[in-house]
Amino acid sequence: MYSLEASTQFKKDFKALSVPDEKRVEKALGILAETGTLPYDPYLTHALKGRYKDNMEAHLRPDLLLIWFEKVGNSIKLVRVGSHAKLFNK
Repeated sequence: MYSLEASTQFKKDFKALSVPDEKRVEKALGILAETGTLPYDPYLTHALKGRYKDNMEAHLRPDLLLIWFEKVGNSIKLVRVGSHAKLFNK
């Protein structure tokens, strides 16, 4: 089991989500806490480059992304959650 540490920005992002999106995120966080990662199928999990280099990203739906920092020991830092536009200024 892994401990999840939410950044201040992640907490702000999460509060801005709709209830259905909150539930999607909570489900993914349960898997992340249990296994330390999210499976490629259905989440399209991959490493990021650029501003979020060394972080992982998963698509909880086509425009709902979860970004986290790879585990250090048994701890995973939750970095951001939201749309492409919100997270990447697109």
